[in-house]
Amino acid sequence: PAYDDYARFIAGLSNPESPLAAYEDQPAWVRHARFIDHNWESFTRRRLAPMREWASQELGPALAATVFYPFSGPDFVNVFALFPHAKTYLLIALEPVGEMPDFSARHGQNFFAGLQRSLYDLLHLDFFKTNQMKSSIGKGELKGTLPVLMFFLAREQARVLDVQYWVMNPDGTITEFPAGGPEDCPTGIPGVRIVFTSPGSAENQTL
Repeated sequence: PAYDDYARFIAGLSNPESPLAAYEDQPAWVRHARFIDHNWESFTRRRLAPMREWASQELGPALAATVFYPFSGPDFVNVFALFPHAKTYLLIALEPVGEMPDFSARHGQNFFAGLQRSLYDLLHLDFFKTNQMKSSIGKGELKGTLPVLMFFLAREQARVLDVQYWVMNPDGTITEFPAGGPEDCPTGIPGVRIVFTSPGSAENQTL
């Protein structure tokens, strides 16, 4: 599957053309899709819509090329609501980067429950709690922040074009390799680089 197929599947969005469509009848995915559809609609109405309206009025001229968000955790959705047209989003956090889930082997029986637990505070409070993230992200089948970032991108109707693991080596050079590729990687500061396009735009953006 393409990276965008993974993003949509993680977000509970049906995609009949995807190779992952064969798993959309799994009970865990069906429950997840229903849960997210209900909660995301409420979250968008109560949180994101007012933020977007405010940002369009107050931040419209602030067309930043790069948005820097320290202590972000996997919270892409809020910075994207405020600065939807930035060229680059640079998030820095202590949570593990994680990996793409292998749905063909596990069918997400525990993955989706873990993802919902990790999103609970954000969907109800509009921020993540560090202690809660420690107990849900990076454990079990939800192996880090990458699936959460993919979830937000798909739910914001972005199209994920590429996902590369990104490692800063001790000498300051950068090594990249495809997510879903070899598990062994150079020793250094880990990260991930996601290239995507927003709805109605042909310009690539980078997270």
